[in-house]
Amino acid sequence: MTRLALEADVPLVLIGHGARTDWFAGRVTQVMPSDLVAGRLQMRKLAQMSGGAGRVAILAGSATDPVSALRSRGAREVLAESPRLRLVAEAATDASRATARATVAGWLARGIGIDAIAATSDEMALGAAEAVEAARIPAGRIRIGGLDATAEGMQAMQDLRLAVTIFQDAGVQGRRAVDDALALIRRELVPPSDWVPSELITDRMSTTHFSR
Repeated sequence: MTRLALEADVPLVLIGHGARTDWFAGRVTQVMPSDLVAGRLQMRKLAQMSGGAGRVAILAGSATDPVSALRSRGAREVLAESPRLRLVAEAATDASRATARATVAGWLARGIGIDAIAATSDEMALGAAEAVEAARIPAGRIRIGGLDATAEGMQAMQDLRLAVTIFQDAGVQGRRAVDDALALIRRELVPPSDWVPSELITDRMSTTHFSR
């Protein structure tokens, strides 16, 4: 699609996912959050909540999903620069709550000590929370982080089942995409990547932040 648009000199705005940047010749832009940054934000907050030390597990989505890959990569980068944090388990659970629940239940059954779980989506984080609850581990004993700030994920934070999530504003992405499309039509310069911020959300701010 990108190649055909360039050949026809039709401006193209990609939202949420990008194409090959070497195709961008001033007529294509991508409006998206940095999932690498999102993964770093999540893990840094989990590390802070854990006092900078502890045993960490990572729940990723599909091995072929670039979004999940970048998010988990960001988490691992933070772990690599934090000598008192140790990665003790990692699994790809296809962004499935049920698979994440079964995976975490298996880790706990094998006696793997875990202080924090970083999941690359709220759905997997909720599965992890269900496994922790089924194992009768007190709320907050294992800090669980998600991504996407879904309605259910936000409620889980209010219930202290999740510790943190990341909000990537789809409304901002939509508005930026329209602005970039108009600029491209006017043949104005637009950056090939128009990055949208990722916001760190905890239970302390989720209610007030999203009530507006």
